[in-house]
Amino acid sequence: MCSSIKRMVILITIVLVCTSALMLQCTAAPPTTKGSSLSGSITISGSTTIQPVNELLAKAFHKNNIGVIVNVQGGGSGKGMTDVGEKLVDIGSASEQIPQSIMQKYPGIVVTQIGASAVVPIVNVQDNVNSINVDDLKKLYDNKQVEKPAAFKDFTVYKRAETSGTADTWSTYLFGDKSTVYDAVGTIGATGNPGVVDGVASAPKSIGFADFGFAENNPRVKIIGITDGKNSYPAATRENMLKVLKKTDTSLYPAGLTRPLNYITNGKPTPLVQAYIDYVLSPGAVWAFDKNGYFSMQEVK
Repeated sequence: MCSSIKRMVILITIVLVCTSALMLQCTAAPPTTKGSSLSGSITISGSTTIQPVNELLAKAFHKNNIGVIVNVQGGGSGKGMTDVGEKLVDIGSASEQIPQSIMQKYPGIVVTQIGASAVVPIVNVQDNVNSINVDDLKKLYDNKQVEKPAAFKDFTVYKRAETSGTADTWSTYLFGDKSTVYDAVGTIGATGNPGVVDGVASAPKSIGFADFGFAENNPRVKIIGITDGKNSYPAATRENMLKVLKKTDTSLYPAGLTRPLNYITNGKPTPLVQAYIDYVLSPGAVWAFDKNGYFSMQEVK
């Protein structure tokens, strides 16, 4: 009898041990995800236009590759180009075509377009302004002392305080060079697209320029149309902008105010950096561009 009890106890013990082992297997960490063997860090600096996309995709990439940390900094397109040229970062981001001067100074850089967007004129949502002509814009952003247009005489005019692809694009469109807008007389310099949008949003009778995505996402500012003497372009919308970027209808917005969103590396990307760039270019990254009002390469190619 005693031996039977002992055998029963032993059997119960074995069953309990096996059951515990099975439960531990079920509650263990989930299988590793694709790409989880990657490890290391990536540093990105540059365009404040691209920065919100970078921040979202950096977190998503880390979630799927827990051994990788992607550090995101801003500073403007100019900083991104210089930083990557001097090998201070792994990726420089720039919301403009890369100037020949940069290509010549850093002959090893490699440019990858990751998306596209555009620069738009904005006013405070309370302002009774729906469009502006190019001549008036030139008067507002000239680097010489000129009389403001009558309709904007009492307006506060915002520009970018730092070198940026947004300001470069705006200045090139209006004046044919990248420098004039930076020295615009009687204007207020603001940092990044957020600074300009916040400035215009802060009070009526305010005007500025910003990336379409930043402007579209702030209900306190209003995107306005542009007339240039030959054409009258309506206020930019996402639907119209996509048609312009895809070149299916270029009559809906000035081509000179559209621009690429670029990543720059100094030489061929390392396998880790290339894996991240591949992710940014993939269908799985489109949501981050859409959320910020931009257009991924999946949408515009």
